[in-house]
Amino acid sequence: MGIKIMMMLLISIVKRCCGFPLAIQVVGGSLRGLPVVVWKSRALELWEGQSILDSGEGLLDCLQRSLTSLKAKLKECFMDMGSFPYHEKIPVTALIDMWVMRKDAAEDEAWYDDDACVLQSDLLRDLAIRQSSHKPMEERERLFLDLTGNKLFPEWRSKEVQPCIIKARLLSISIDKMFSSNWCNMKAPKVEVLIINFQTMEKHYTLPESFIKQMHNLKVLVRIRLERVSVPTLCNTMVKLENLEKITLVMCNINQAFNNCSIQIPAENLPNLQEINIDSCNDLVGLPKWLCDLVHLRKLSITNCHNPSTLSKRIGRLKNLEVLRLNACRKLEELPKTIGSLNKLNLLDISGCSQLSKLPEQMGKNLCSLRKLYMGRCSRLKELPQSILDLKQLKIGCDQEMAQQ
Repeated sequence: MGIKIMMMLLISIVKRCCGFPLAIQVVGGSLRGLPVVVWKSRALELWEGQSILDSGEGLLDCLQRSLTSLKAKLKECFMDMGSFPYHEKIPVTALIDMWVMRKDAAEDEAWYDDDACVLQSDLLRDLAIRQSSHKPMEERERLFLDLTGNKLFPEWRSKEVQPCIIKARLLSISIDKMFSSNWCNMKAPKVEVLIINFQTMEKHYTLPESFIKQMHNLKVLVRIRLERVSVPTLCNTMVKLENLEKITLVMCNINQAFNNCSIQIPAENLPNLQEINIDSCNDLVGLPKWLCDLVHLRKLSITNCHNPSTLSKRIGRLKNLEVLRLNACRKLEELPKTIGSLNKLNLLDISGCSQLSKLPEQMGKNLCSLRKLYMGRCSRLKELPQSILDLKQLKIGCDQEMAQQ
């Protein structure tokens, strides 16, 4: 019986160490030779939420030394990772968007695979948050508000007369269905990247319009796992976000909000929006009308959304669109003929659209700027329009089987 208990404790502690050999070595060393009751207590502390970084000074010191040795830009990127939740899929596109906007880097599509994702580990997220927490909350460049489990806002939520003004350029907000507090009196005028992780099935939440409206520098909005959450800037309000350039929606239930006729976003409210990424939003069945009015849009990515069977004809209104990704939209059966109006389109990705059986016949004549066509795993697409031959600079990426046809 004693051996079985020890094995269960060992497995439990190893899991909380996230498989990191260094963490296992430090925690194991601190428990060496101690009675079973101490092992039980440590395992319970870890499962109740104690950070593995508090299990031994050697672990934290070693990780901090490794972090210090990173180049400045890489260290900044690592610190930003604290914005994302544990064990959730994070599209690499969302990370690139965030870093390009904040670090003034040049975006290069060769950097990443559009389908690529990373997972956040408990240990590294805790380290990033801890490193960002040395200053008072109002002074931090990154502010991570974790309000899950009905945690209260920090003490400055009670300052109702004078609002708390934070200096953060990156703001991450997480709540779940346990959240019951009211929003605090807080202003974040310097925020450039807003990451929202709301996981709620039972209640409807709305971010205060005044809170969003004063984010004059907001450039990137990332929403992860929104289920019954309303954000005023994406609904029927008159909030204008002049600097917002990119929106990323990941694992959100958005179809009802997108296609509710009472919720229309005036295009003039988002005058500089250039890119929209929608990933793994399984309830999405079509594009909302207002999206096709965003005539300045340059990139539209709808990936791993399995319900859309067709695209709106209004997509032809996006005259400035340069990149259209429809990767892994498995039920997509056809592309509208109006896609031929996208004469600035240079990249079209229909990889993984397994129900797509044909492309618009005049596609080659109209899409004169098209340079890249990705069409791997399109099992029903047996041939291309003859007009494709007119695109002399077109490069096609496809399966070996199709290439031989």
